[in-house]
Amino acid sequence: MMVNYEPNKWEWQGKQYECMPGQVITSLPKIAERSGKGVSIQNVRTALKRFEKLGFLTDESTNKNRLITIVNWAIYQGSDDEPNRQTNKQLTGNQQATNRQLTAIKNIRTKEEKNKEVKDIVEQKPDDPIPYREIIDYLNQQTGKSFRHSAAANKKLIKARWNEGYTTDQFKRVIDNKCQDWIHDSKMNQYLQPSTLFAGKFDRYLNQRNRTINTKSVSAEEERILELSRQRMDAMEMITDDSEFF
Repeated sequence: MMVNYEPNKWEWQGKQYECMPGQVITSLPKIAERSGKGVSIQNVRTALKRFEKLGFLTDESTNKNRLITIVNWAIYQGSDDEPNRQTNKQLTGNQQATNRQLTAIKNIRTKEEKNKEVKDIVEQKPDDPIPYREIIDYLNQQTGKSFRHSAAANKKLIKARWNEGYTTDQFKRVIDNKCQDWIHDSKMNQYLQPSTLFAGKFDRYLNQRNRTINTKSVSAEEERILELSRQRMDAMEMITDDSEFF
């Protein structure tokens, strides 16, 4: 349903682009986005390879975009010539219903929408294996917040740590560690965000030991005093180290 229904030519930044019926210039992230929730870029890549092997489509890719061509698309969904279109108006009710369904899937877009898609394609970088969405979705799930995985600032922080060799599980461990420390603290909860968690103190957060109190040998009053003391120590450490939040 993403392919062009009719021949389509356009110009973008001085370059000519053309798609024939049954073709679309797109990218793996774009296909994954249009496929719905739960479909990853790797799922799309695997499916395209399988469909290409079975002869359903051809896939020509560069480091910026890819041209998908549906094999035999014209046989199954191509439009008739103009005289036949007039004749088709006299078809039976069932035939007319079928034509309406075909019309509904035409790739009709405004000029602005086409330009935006072309811009996305031209500026598309090679497929990025960094799981931005998975990491940010996990942070949102644990904190009840709604950070965007596509935000440039968030991606920059994650990419910096990823390039240092950290894994998805380690990102999640940092989130878990700091949620345990700050999630119920009204003052510190605001720092459960990418700019804090994934910045320069990432390794420290990853390797911190979450303190626990052994209450088996202390009374309720002693336990309360120990807990208050621990909270004061944590607060002093956080307040004196301003760089932790920048």
